[in-house]
Amino acid sequence: MIELYLIRHGETEWNKESICQGRTDYPLNLKGKEEASEVAKELKAKNYKFDLYISSPLKRAFETIEIIKNELTNNKNDILIDNSFIERNFGYFEGKKNKLFTDAYKNKKLVEYYKSGLESETVLISRVVKGINELIKTYDNKKVLIVTHSNIIRALLVFINANEYNFLTKIPNLSISYFAVYKENDFKLNKLYLFNNKYEDKTIS
Repeated sequence: MIELYLIRHGETEWNKESICQGRTDYPLNLKGKEEASEVAKELKAKNYKFDLYISSPLKRAFETIEIIKNELTNNKNDILIDNSFIERNFGYFEGKKNKLFTDAYKNKKLVEYYKSGLESETVLISRVVKGINELIKTYDNKKVLIVTHSNIIRALLVFINANEYNFLTKIPNLSISYFAVYKENDFKLNKLYLFNNKYEDKTIS
């Protein structure tokens, strides 16, 4: 079994302005850096230790994990980059207000945008699940921290329980989702921690 912690990256300027980022590679803003540091200190205070640190290749994720790892280990080295956990390609919607995507999703019109490069839900879920299945082959019995993106976490939640979660499920910046990965395709969400200047410990299952 793997203990898998997925953290959404800290805030960027486009997050602040409610603009869809997707693969656009924006760094953290000042608030994002400060709150990542607060999360790191909270994890350290609670004596969290991880065997493996993995990041999406995008700057906002990598900067977040650097801040966290430096607080927990005093060593920024040995962060693995895994493209399995890069943000969804939003095609047409990238650089536009989030509301455009939200409206298209609610009206079931996303298929119209696949030709623009929008990554389908099926492809996205398959990518994320495959990435986690690869981890269980190599890192069994490890505690793994991945800093990634909201739609990566949503994809995993939908895979686990599509009746309860969807691609509009709220995943705030720097929230932590804790999963137990028992074997390939056998995942369970145990807890969700929402970071809003403090942690709320919400038991999901």
